[in-house]
Parts: sequence; C-alpha cells; structure tokens
Amino acid sequence: MGNQNMALQYKQKAKIFGKTESDADKQALKNANKPGFPNKDLLKVRLLNDGGYNESALEILQGLKNLNKEETLEYYYRLARVYDDLNLDDKAIENYLKTISLGSSSTEYFAARAALQTAYIYEKRNNISSALKYYNDVLKMEGHEYKNSLDQRAKSGINRINGN
Repeated sequence: MGNQNMALQYKQKAKIFGKTESDADKQALKNANKPGFPNKDLLKVRLLNDGGYNESALEILQGLKNLNKEETLEYYYRLARVYDDLNLDDKAIENYLKTISLGSSSTEYFAARAALQTAYIYEKRNNISSALKYYNDVLKMEGHEYKNSLDQRAKSGINRINGN
C-alpha cells in the first residue's frame, strides 16, 4: 500500500519473531534479510495468479520493463505459471525453459519449480521421456529454496511414471 515505514517495521518483526520450521518460513526469513523490498508488480502478479486472476496478472507482466537479473528470472517463472494456469501449455513450456536456463544455479526456487511444472505438462501429454528428464532435472538442482518439497514431488512423479 506504499507505507514504507510500516513495511520496514514488519520486516524487522519477521527477523525477530520469524520461525524456520517450514520451507515457506525459511523463504520469508531470507526475504526479510535481503536489502530493500521485492518488485511490487511481480508480487502483484504472484498474488493475482495465486487467486486465479490470470488475465490481470498477464496484463501486468506484459507491461513490465527494466528488470534486473533476479527479477527477470521471476518474470519468466511468473509468466510461465500464468500461461500454465490458462492451459497455454506451449507458451508455459517456453517460459519455464527460459526460467530453467536463467536460474538452474540460483538459490531461488524458480528454476526447480519450472522443471517440475514442465515435467507435469509432459506427463499430462504422455511424453514420458521428457517428463522423466525434467523430474530428474529437479533432483539435480542444488541449494535452492523448497529443495525438500520439490524433490519429493519430482520423486513422486518418477514413481508414478515407473508404476511404483
């Protein structure tokens, strides 16, 4: 809402009172320790997409310019997620692959989640070899947020494909 002072107060509270029991808690603490704040437009896109307002999210994404490297990584991930939720699989895959290319060694979760989502699309299409490739790509990525939960989902996909 543009209230910088209140945002700083809550950021400090997150550092002091925050827990690190779940992956989401760990990410929140990591974000609280970063200087500055996340890109407001990308945050809006995330919330709109999470709420199912994909057309509105897409409008914001189409107007974004001058993003830094970290924001560009999130931009392609968010764009892919919106396309995925709009059932535009080819556009989703295209942007998931850009996310993977840009972020496979990042500590952000975007590339690993992009690989997982790509695997899901290929599994849905019954393209088993591509699905397995991307499930395995998730497992190969190290040092990112949500590592445990994303790896578990990838292993479940592999087991499902292999009939286990």
